[in-house]
This record gives sequence, C-alpha cells and structure tokens, in this order.
Amino acid sequence: MIHQQFVIPLELKGTITTGDGGAGTGKPRWKAPYAGNVEGLEGWIKTLGSGAGTSTDIQLRNSTANPDRDILSTKGTFEVDSATNLLEGQVVDAANASFAAGDVIEVDVDAISTGPADATLYMAVGMFVD
Repeated sequence: MIHQQFVIPLELKGTITTGDGGAGTGKPRWKAPYAGNVEGLEGWIKTLGSGAGTSTDIQLRNSTANPDRDILSTKGTFEVDSATNLLEGQVVDAANASFAAGDVIEVDVDAISTGPADATLYMAVGMFVD
C-alpha cells in the first residue's frame, strides 16, 4: 500500500445557498475510492457577496460516518471585505479527518453573505492506494 496525496476540486457554481451537500442540492460531494485523511482545504470565490461584517462559511462533512461528522474544527470563511477572495481561517480537525473507502465527503455551507457566487474549493487528501 502506498500513501499518495491528491487535490480534489469541489465547485460551487452560481449563487451559493446555505445547507448540507448531497444529491440534488447543487453542493459538491466526493466519494473516496480508498481510505485516507483530509489534509487541508483551500478555496477561491469569484463573487464575495455583500454585507458589513458577514461571510460565507464553509464546512466539510463526512456524511457516511455514523453519526455524520464535521471535518473542520474551524470553518473556512470567504469574508466580504477580503482583498484576495481566498478562503480564510479553516482548520482540519485531525480527530475527524479520516475516511474509509466509499465514504462521501460533502461541502456544507453554514452561512452566507448576500449574493455570494462561483467558488472553487481545493480539498487536499492523502489516500492509501493499493
């Protein structure tokens, strides 16, 4: 078994809304082909939205774990006053970062500014490939 690292793009196309990921939600999900760990999350958003002091808050969730579990101990945020449009502040919770082959990792948008749109997240994973 070889440990390999991969970057998985997860796209939020169009206007972003709050809610959990999954089929029919318009939020991206990824099914793990092998067991591994989420090692990081980065992102960029085209339209930050508006609203003084508000942000679009992003969480990753393993929807297959029983019970479901959040992967980030500190959610990533797209701050409306950002000069870079980059995801900020996200911290992976090492205790919840592991996944099994077949687990589904979903994007969960917990809060939004007014009118955020078109974000791409880059999830770094390490997997134990046969």
